[in-house]
Amino acid sequence: GLYKIVSSILLGRVEHSQIGTADR
Repeated sequence: GLYKIVSSILLGRVEHSQIGTADR
């Protein structure tokens, strides 16, 4: 449900983070 959406967003942010500035 909601967790799946949040997980997808987090995964997207992680990938985007690698391309741009590393948030982690």
